[in-house]
Amino acid sequence: MGDNPSCLQSVRRPVEHVSWDDVQHFLVRLNALLPGPEPSLPAEAQWEYACRAGTQTARYEPNLDAIAWYNANSNDQTHEVAWKRPNAWGLYDMLGNVDE
Repeated sequence: MGDNPSCLQSVRRPVEHVSWDDVQHFLVRLNALLPGPEPSLPAEAQWEYACRAGTQTARYEPNLDAIAWYNANSNDQTHEVAWKRPNAWGLYDMLGNVDE
């Protein structure tokens, strides 16, 4: 997109400080480049389904420290992605690392 508004910039860290409008602009540009299905933000129910990966519990792993960076273990900063355990579908960082 040409700029990175993150406080801690790295190709392996999530981008934070992005507005909903920024994401909409990104999706318009991405859809113009990719033929076929149009990428979009997932609905809350879609995100939760992907996060739980077929489990019936609130988290796919009871040990929150094993799967997420959050206020008690993050030292108030984002961390590189894929350092915590993925869910059963191989998705990393479905919880934590960046505030909503």
